[in-house]
Amino acid sequence: MVNIDFLTLKAFLAENIDFFIGARLQKIQQPTRKDFIFLLRNTGLSKKLYININPQIYHIAIMSSVNEAKRNLEIPKKPPMFCMLLRKYIEGAKISDVKVVDNERILELYFDIYDEIGDHRDLSLTIEFMGKHSNVILYDRISQIIIGCAHNVGAEKSRYRELKGGLKYIYPPKHISNDNFYVFIEQNLSNEL
Repeated sequence: MVNIDFLTLKAFLAENIDFFIGARLQKIQQPTRKDFIFLLRNTGLSKKLYININPQIYHIAIMSSVNEAKRNLEIPKKPPMFCMLLRKYIEGAKISDVKVVDNERILELYFDIYDEIGDHRDLSLTIEFMGKHSNVILYDRISQIIIGCAHNVGAEKSRYRELKGGLKYIYPPKHISNDNFYVFIEQNLSNEL
């Protein structure tokens, strides 16, 4: 299994961007709390986007029928609450754009949709591949308000940011690596001289 880093995620997106843009999200399944399957259709071709946010083996892939059989995933008769929330908001919607957040292991799928009363909404399905902090988040791009998460994160779990419906979505805090730290110190020292 290949670890997902920014470059791997960027390469995955570059390989599949033509299919993603304009694809319609036909079906959403959540076999377990950490597995998601999105059936996408574009230009007469259907593909299954598989997302796993398990802390030890988080990854994303276009799943073939052979790989699907090997994974032995069973779809529950009663879908989890988050799956039903995703179905309510984005099932049947088209992907308007996809991006990888700069230098992060975050993939964002953007949907332009019309709700049940005909109002236009810009929604983002954000997948964070961050070890034990991996998550799938649906939020409104205009208001930045979270609609729902695969895993709610309260103040007792994280002192940096909370993730749950009704709160504002913010990106995870950036960590300063040793190399960036030295560049930061050099820039500040040269500014003071």
